[in-house]
Amino acid sequence: MTGEATVVARDVPEAAALLGMLPRDRPADVVLLGPAEGAQSLPARRVLALPRFADSVDALAAAPAIAAALPRDGLIVLASTPSARDLAGWLAIRRDVPIVCGVRTLRVAGDDIETGQMVNDESARLVHHLDGRRQAVVLTKPPPPGSGFHGQPTVEVDHRAVPDGLARMVAAGGASSGTDTLAAARTVVCVGRGIGRPDHLEVFRRLAERLGASLGATRAVVDAGWLPLSCQIGQTGVSVGPDLYLGFGVSGAAQHLAGMRASRTVVAVNTDRHAALCREADLVVVADAVSFAQALTRALPD
Repeated sequence: MTGEATVVARDVPEAAALLGMLPRDRPADVVLLGPAEGAQSLPARRVLALPRFADSVDALAAAPAIAAALPRDGLIVLASTPSARDLAGWLAIRRDVPIVCGVRTLRVAGDDIETGQMVNDESARLVHHLDGRRQAVVLTKPPPPGSGFHGQPTVEVDHRAVPDGLARMVAAGGASSGTDTLAAARTVVCVGRGIGRPDHLEVFRRLAERLGASLGATRAVVDAGWLPLSCQIGQTGVSVGPDLYLGFGVSGAAQHLAGMRASRTVVAVNTDRHAALCREADLVVVADAVSFAQALTRALPD
């Protein structure tokens, strides 16, 4: 590999985990998007700390300033977090370099970089080979920190100001119906694009409240901006296993079905009796989702 590897991490534990994936005979550099406390323990050659980015929530706004601290050759390794994915995408586009996501294993032999991913429900391994003479960006889910290069890193702290207009975290709070609540719910009311319009959501909120249920959604609803990501059920969202799952206007995409298949009883309400969710359901109601939800709410006791 012509260039060395550079790890970009939010904190020291994340950096240690990412370093554990790299070959032990190739000491790497680290760019910390936060304070340098504890960085001396990292198995790295050099650590650059950028503490002013610790509270940044807008990765794309920060990307040009962060990129200025990164080399233009060698591997760039990041954990697969939402902000890191934004930064990795920006780097791949602006520098015209390849990007590989979901990497579990990483091997380097000369100019050959081999990345391994688990696919098909962890039943198969997909291997990519990259040209180590070019820069590449890798997003990975690292294992727990392991031993690697045993040296004392040079730690440098850059306190220069971040770009004007960069978004910052000023407060944090929990959502009233977060992913933990949805994942543990005994009853789930799930809506799909078949409910027609976002102003119909209030019908299903009332029904969920009457049933003591959590409100969930398909990816299509979340992508349309009707509900937040914390409501998304599926492989790319929350997996649920309630006693009762009520799907309204849900077509039943494969990734959604994978996230709700543990449900004990499934009721599908849809005008299309041939929808994929209807084939999975214990009970199918062929009806307009909104009208049926309104009638069901009226029939339930206060």
